[in-house]
Amino acid sequence: MRRDLARLNHVLIPATKSERDRYRNSRFARRARPLLWMISRLTREGRMVLASVGLAAVLVIDVGRTESHLLVFATVALLLGSLLFAPAYRLDGVSVDLRCPRRVTVGEEIALTLSFRNDGPTEHRYVRVERPLLPWDGTWRGPQPTLARLAPHATASTVLHARFVARGEHHIDPLRAAALLPLWLAQGRPVRTPGARFVVVPKVARVTSFAMGRDPRHQIVKLPEIDVSAFLLPEKDPAWPENVNPEQPTGARAPQWHFS
Repeated sequence: MRRDLARLNHVLIPATKSERDRYRNSRFARRARPLLWMISRLTREGRMVLASVGLAAVLVIDVGRTESHLLVFATVALLLGSLLFAPAYRLDGVSVDLRCPRRVTVGEEIALTLSFRNDGPTEHRYVRVERPLLPWDGTWRGPQPTLARLAPHATASTVLHARFVARGEHHIDPLRAAALLPLWLAQGRPVRTPGARFVVVPKVARVTSFAMGRDPRHQIVKLPEIDVSAFLLPEKDPAWPENVNPEQPTGARAPQWHFS
């Protein structure tokens, strides 16, 4: 029942990477890229504020009786201002590498290690990792990681945990790391990691005891001892003449031995 609900909750999210790539390259996705760009530049807090502003804008349509629309306009101006300053918070000189195990057991957490390397002279603060959407059988564990400080010419790392309940090959889309702006409403241009591919294998059965059945058909029977000396050739065969070497081929027919 729980798996059916999880699949129904992810009915709009493609399950495989090829289906997700086909959706990203569709005509609808290409036309919606400006809107998707604005949403991707907003942080989790900024998206919540944008949704609240959209709801409040519907409630304050009557501008003749209330002045609540001024608060809506001020919030929209704050979001637009954050988006205008977002290009100044790029992670110049920063590279991110993703490492994960090749296989994981069903129900156990998989650890994804992100390694940051800052080769530039600029110090970056509050670098947040944006986690992609997982298929219906996967869930992220723990909060969204954020690096408080990434010094110049230094390295840092963080670990993400996820859990999957379906067996088979899985692929995680690239993760994004971006620097947060003040007020944490927007973020700069992100740095993407390569995707991760692994296999979810079933659990290993723990055998605590093993007992043999008592069926006579499966019992081990001890064979009687057999004298094999009768099947061995004598040291000197009396059928061969004295002047014939048995190792050399001759025209005479070799004697035939029959065993019963």
